[in-house]
Amino acid sequence: LELAERAGLPGLIATARARELEVKHPRGWHRERERGLAAQLDRALDRDTGVLVAYRRFLDSRSRDADADERAALLARARAYGAAQLASVPHRALAFRAGPPWMLWLTGEWDALDDLWAALRRQVADDDIADVMPDTGPLAAAIRVEREGPAAGTALREAAARQARTETWHGRLAATAHLANLQLADGHGAQAAAALAQLFGRRSPRALDLSQFLLAARSTAAAALLTGDATVLRPWRDADADLRPDGTMFAAALDQIAGVEQALRGEREAAVRLLTAAGEKFRALGWQHLAAEVAWQRARAGDESGMSAALEFYASRGADWRVRWLKEERWR
Repeated sequence: LELAERAGLPGLIATARARELEVKHPRGWHRERERGLAAQLDRALDRDTGVLVAYRRFLDSRSRDADADERAALLARARAYGAAQLASVPHRALAFRAGPPWMLWLTGEWDALDDLWAALRRQVADDDIADVMPDTGPLAAAIRVEREGPAAGTALREAAARQARTETWHGRLAATAHLANLQLADGHGAQAAAALAQLFGRRSPRALDLSQFLLAARSTAAAALLTGDATVLRPWRDADADLRPDGTMFAAALDQIAGVEQALRGEREAAVRLLTAAGEKFRALGWQHLAAEVAWQRARAGDESGMSAALEFYASRGADWRVRWLKEERWR
């Protein structure tokens, strides 16, 4: 950062400052980084270069507080720009027709995610698709598991293995979270909890951007509750004070983690209160899949009032296996 400031180049300074935040991740770093991402988007638009990447990074960050309407407005702006870029970067422009894949997964727009994956497979060779958009295939495979159950998990296992082989932090985290969900669905919760505990023994949740944070937090909460192992929650509880001020979505996921911890302690009233707060935040901002998951966790804590909405959510998306899982009370 010091060298960049000496050079006096705004773009270089912004990049160096963003890297410093991502390495040190001080309290409030997501908010500070978002200001930098907004400036980068403005520069990209002025120069007409790197615009779609800048939109994607800003949208990912802004979603920490943005509701469905604000996200849709940002997507519409990006889509309008991307319409003219389809010939040169078709895969990037495609993602803005509905939204980034991780958002489609967690908001519950699963048909749109399926359509995106099908369009990508038509446009990009199979050998290249994992490099072009590495997260889309695993998320599409995760939807299939929700619909058909762990017996349909072969594609997800293979996709997670490809992510892990990248040896990047993002690849390892995504692979661990996807495999944890599959292990939980298959009744192997102890394996899921152990893998998540090992992963976050190496790096704090403070270091995660929003998409990584939400994907990992949901797996961690479910693993802890289904196994009774509260130790896997410790890194998240340790990060609570630093991350909670960074946005509504961080606060909601941390409420969920704290609610699960209270449930495991037998403090049901506190657990229900925290899980209710998490579900309300998720629902208000349009993250319906996350809200449905909180509903069964709240039921485990003693309040089943959200279960009918959760069942309706999964049934409307053809997730017949998950509906059976809920009705058979495998969450107990």
